[in-house]
Amino acid sequence: LRASIQQALAVPFDVLDAGGQRVAGGITGQPVRVPEGVFTVVVRAAGTPITIRDVRVRAGGFTKVALRKEGQEIGVRVIGP
Repeated sequence: LRASIQQALAVPFDVLDAGGQRVAGGITGQPVRVPEGVFTVVVRAAGTPITIRDVRVRAGGFTKVALRKEGQEIGVRVIGP
């Protein structure tokens, strides 16, 4: 049941490099691999896309972008380097 709920709530996202080129994409809840660097993550939720800038990824590490609803707003927390 948990997996079904997570899949139903998953939304697509893109990872963009400094030049705005797409380097990866997927759906929320599923990790993607990207090279070391600083990226912009665009979550394509219903309505206006959510843009998270300056997401840093280090070689051999991971960075997690966590979204949560805070009233009518979406809160963003970046966990990683």
